[in-house]
Amino acid sequence: TLFKLHDINIVHAKTGKEAIRLSQKVKPDLLILDLVLPEGDGFKVVEWLQQHNQLCKIPLMIYSAKQLQESERKRLKLGHTEFLEKGQVTPQEFEHRVMQLLHQITQSNSEIISQNTCTSVSIE
Repeated sequence: TLFKLHDINIVHAKTGKEAIRLSQKVKPDLLILDLVLPEGDGFKVVEWLQQHNQLCKIPLMIYSAKQLQESERKRLKLGHTEFLEKGQVTPQEFEHRVMQLLHQITQSNSEIISQNTCTSVSIE
């Protein structure tokens, strides 16, 4: 995939609880989150992240089949937040949007990412 070509490490969590645990351990550069999860939905994951100062600014991509109302979108804001609806984007467009977001992160981040690698956590 495009991610492997750019040496992007992906950590995959299958549940909301696992996502929270991994986000503390890995400290991702980007979080890709589905809202429908076993053991806690995506809203609970975001609420937890918002309450923890180290993690409250993580750029977030919501990738879900759930259509969101404006009030729900506001609840899901972390750092830079983007929304993609499953079934409405091709895999190539998804990869492109993730790469754009990672590029924005590295452009605005004053720290040099060691060894030119980024870590994202994918939660679906």
